[in-house]
Amino acid sequence: MNHHHSLQLLFLPEEGEHQAGDTIYRCFLLNRGEHCYLYKIEADTLTRHILLQKGKLEAHNLIELPKFYKDDLNDKPIYRFSFWVQTNRGTGAELKAEICLRPKNFFSRKREIEMLDNCFGHPYEINLQEQKKESESLQSYTRKHHTHLPKGSSTSYSRRVDIHNPEKVAHFPREIDLHIEALRPNAGKMEASLILQIQLRAFEEYLNEAIRLGIDEILIVHGKGEGVLRSKIHDALDKNPYVKKYEKVHHIFGSGATTVFL
Repeated sequence: MNHHHSLQLLFLPEEGEHQAGDTIYRCFLLNRGEHCYLYKIEADTLTRHILLQKGKLEAHNLIELPKFYKDDLNDKPIYRFSFWVQTNRGTGAELKAEICLRPKNFFSRKREIEMLDNCFGHPYEINLQEQKKESESLQSYTRKHHTHLPKGSSTSYSRRVDIHNPEKVAHFPREIDLHIEALRPNAGKMEASLILQIQLRAFEEYLNEAIRLGIDEILIVHGKGEGVLRSKIHDALDKNPYVKKYEKVHHIFGSGATTVFL
């Protein structure tokens, strides 16, 4: 059974100059309707885990999701949604949807977005379907999958751990060097803004994979320099609910590395 709920997944190109093929899109979940929802979103490509997020979406509102990279379109990304309508009578049945992104379809969707001051973006309608099988109640699901969060976190998250791939866990490197020479040995001269973009993407992918595999401790070698990369990494760690704590490593790298505990 289809349900019209005025929900959209929206991609907006991030402002600024990016090297061809490295375009970054801001990703939003839009609710243009009257309903309030509890939601769960999971997204993956063939090569990496993009996000797993849970929370509440108010009527006529939007939330920002993790950024999306143009290169990921070639890896067949899939966004999977679960929604529960909230009313005065309680929480409704689980409604599901799935969106598969493909390059041709993605770029053909570019249009003005009225809800965001008529800026141009790539919207996807989320067509929800009620599950035919008897679905697990939201209360039961929450009890089974609840994860305690750090204090101050306003959104509920559930950590997905890949326990079925011990070989990946065993071979996962516990350290990443974000110096551009290590990431792209033959890169040549590059603008500082592009270097930072590449470094942050490598950091994000590495951290997401560590979380997915259930790694407890990792080392991020970001260098000292002017501290821009370190500052952005620490900001991201502060906002990540899976990070228990982090600390600078002085005895080996000076202030050029950070140990992260997950």
